[in-house]
Amino acid sequence: VLHPLPDPPAALRQLKAVLDAKGGIGVMLYGKHGRTGVYGLQRMLRLLMSQGPEAKLGLKGKVRIAEQVLKALPESNWFSKNKVMSLSKDLESHNGIIDLLLHAHDVPFTVADIFELAETAGMAVAGFPRCHN
Repeated sequence: VLHPLPDPPAALRQLKAVLDAKGGIGVMLYGKHGRTGVYGLQRMLRLLMSQGPEAKLGLKGKVRIAEQVLKALPESNWFSKNKVMSLSKDLESHNGIIDLLLHAHDVPFTVADIFELAETAGMAVAGFPRCHN
């Protein structure tokens, strides 16, 4: 899992350094397009919580604000339209809300980004597993 790290390419290079010469590695990354709406909502929440009394809130207070914002989102919002995300079981728990919406580092990847990431580590993409929701 590289997407929550501040520097995924550096992390992949470190993993390659300890990998057997004939070895392989499975990497889990967030897909940029599959998470449509998430990143705009994350930015909005960061802005809301960076000023005034909200800037002094602890994590529980920030989760409460995120819950209020989620309840107020119109159906036309990109996050609301993305049913995989907006109906996710992650939103049923505080830890899930933190991971999905309040995470400090959350780097999404396109297919092209994945190939570039592998190349920067001196590796190659062997394939993609089938995803099941």
